[in-house]
Amino acid sequence: MPYTIDTLKELRKNIGYKRPLGFIIGLDNLVTLNQWHKWKELLIYCHLIVLPRTLHKKHIKNNILKAWVKNKTTRNYLLLHSNSNGYIFFSNTPYVNISSTKIRLLLKNNFSCPNLLPISVIHYIKKYNLYI
Repeated sequence: MPYTIDTLKELRKNIGYKRPLGFIIGLDNLVTLNQWHKWKELLIYCHLIVLPRTLHKKHIKNNILKAWVKNKTTRNYLLLHSNSNGYIFFSNTPYVNISSTKIRLLLKNNFSCPNLLPISVIHYIKKYNLYI
């Protein structure tokens, strides 16, 4: 399985470097992002859009990661459209108790989840046997 950074590099090869690209992660992933392979390079290829993942606020403990996030965070979502990469945006979306891991497991076990993903995404995943 490729690292996230490798997937983002490949996406950029396909769509070019001028089009904005957002990578959505949960806050639970952000607080441990410093453990990801080449995590500091992620913003070279995309914006990070951070969604709340639990009802309890999680805090970044790693000081290097904390400073990096503080330096890269914007509250202006329009910057995500006018720049192709480089920002972290904390979304104020409602809390949903679901993760990509749970969605992959549902799809792998042939459960329908149209309330979690657009039907076009479900068809794409099934067509290319992703996560299965």
